[in-house]
Amino acid sequence: MKGNLPDNTREKKFNTFISKNKRFFPVAILIALVFSIAFSIVISRKYKQLNKKTKSPLETIKTIINNTMPTTTDYVSQRKYNFTLDSLNVGDKFGELEVTAIEPYNLDYGQLAENNLKISFSGSIKISGKYTNDIKGGPMAGKIYFDPSREDYNNVLPSIESYKKDGLSIIFFNQEYAEQLLGGEGSSGEVTIIAEDLILVYYPAEPLNSFKLVDIAE
Repeated sequence: MKGNLPDNTREKKFNTFISKNKRFFPVAILIALVFSIAFSIVISRKYKQLNKKTKSPLETIKTIINNTMPTTTDYVSQRKYNFTLDSLNVGDKFGELEVTAIEPYNLDYGQLAENNLKISFSGSIKISGKYTNDIKGGPMAGKIYFDPSREDYNNVLPSIESYKKDGLSIIFFNQEYAEQLLGGEGSSGEVTIIAEDLILVYYPAEPLNSFKLVDIAE
């Protein structure tokens, strides 16, 4: 049965190992030193690159957000007919549409403002998009509404500059005729229509924009 090695035996083995491998120690130390220097250089360069772009954790977060999220300003700049409340007047024309009335949407909410605004237009437009006869819950439940295509939303419909979204929904206020022309509950599809008497509403509680469906365009 083997016991523990005497101290002098362990020391002899250690000395033998050192004697056999001592020529490799300087090389190992040199390799470790080179790796350490290279790693330090890489870290230093990465820190300098980051420090040039951002100077604080908050700015780092802002940079990430700005590089990954679309800006609402892009949506506004893509629209052809932008206006401000201060510059809007009855009689102003936006393509085929002419402003006929500017008034508060809800007098109980307050006076005329960009978030309490109802604008009526006269004129007929040809516009493409998707119609939906909604059977789900929400403000459109049981109604046929229309979502303009991105192209026609940007080039046919006017919009207040403070509206930052990239689209809107419009309800047909002649619902029975729209259902006869487009389809019953649950139906939907792409369509190009002729519509008139547009009403745009800007209000916090998801108001219903509207126009009159005249016909399906050929």
